[in-house]
Amino acid sequence: MPRWESRESRFFDNISFEPMSGCWLWVGATDSCGYGRIRIATHKTQAAHRYSYQLHVGNIESELYVCHKCDNPTCVNTEHLFVGTQKDNMLDCVIKGRHRSQEVTHCPRGHAYEGDNLVITHTERGNHRQRMCKICHRESSRLAMARMLSNPEKRFADNARRRSLRLRKESE
Repeated sequence: MPRWESRESRFFDNISFEPMSGCWLWVGATDSCGYGRIRIATHKTQAAHRYSYQLHVGNIESELYVCHKCDNPTCVNTEHLFVGTQKDNMLDCVIKGRHRSQEVTHCPRGHAYEGDNLVITHTERGNHRQRMCKICHRESSRLAMARMLSNPEKRFADNARRRSLRLRKESE
């Protein structure tokens, strides 16, 4: 392919039109998840579906995502794409039943994740939530407390660590 060929013509050279679904399938380079990639500068690539949306519709704010209505990662048809936040994308994923944790209905010990046995926990940074079985969560907390009470030196160290973390957060 000549070096002077425009990015737009390279883009259209890498599309195969699928008449049954209406998808425009990207046949160029893809990433490990199957999403198309197009070179936009030396040593810089962009998601092909994002490039397609920008080419046909207009610029997109950098924090927004270009999501697929058709759930086909190689599709670059702007009629099959919509702009949204990460939350919108995950909600779309959950509504369509594609989220990986939706398939997990029981904890590793076999207790159901439902009703009063479901606890939503947060990581220390607070940016990640996870489901936990209340039975296993109580048992884990009970064992941690028993370990702490059985070792007074560790208990003192844990209390000092918590105190320093609290003071650090208060000073920020």
